[in-house]
Amino acid sequence: IDSSVDLLDEVELKGKGIKSVEIFGDKKSVTTWVEALDAIAETLYDRYPNFLEVLNNDDYLSKYIRKDNTGFVYCVEIQDTGYFINTNLNTHSKLRLIRAFGRAFNLTTGDLRAELKSSVAGGEDRL
Repeated sequence: IDSSVDLLDEVELKGKGIKSVEIFGDKKSVTTWVEALDAIAETLYDRYPNFLEVLNNDDYLSKYIRKDNTGFVYCVEIQDTGYFINTNLNTHSKLRLIRAFGRAFNLTTGDLRAELKSSVAGGEDRL
C-alpha cells in the first residue's frame, strides 16, 4: 500500500493520520493535519512575495485565512504576518483548503505530498 499521497488530488483522507508533508520536495515531519496546513501556508508565504495579496483576492481562501482571528475557535498564525488560518475544520475541509492553495498558486502534481501513518493493527478499516 502506498502511504504517500498527492494532496492536490481529490483523495479522501478522513480518519487518516499524517507523518510528514513534502512541499516542493522538502520533507517536514508533522503529527497533525493542522501542522501540515501550517507548514504548507508558511512555505508558500516564504516562496511567493505576493502571498497575502493572493489570499485576499481569493474568495475561498479569504473565508478561512484572515487578518482578524475573531470568530475562529482554533487557529494558527502564518509566521508573524498577523494572518490566521481557521483550523477548527474537519480533515476534509483542511484538504479542500490545501487544494485551494494549490489552485491559487498554480501548484502542480508532486508539489504537495503527504506521508500517511499506516493503518491501525489489523489493516482493514472496520465499518
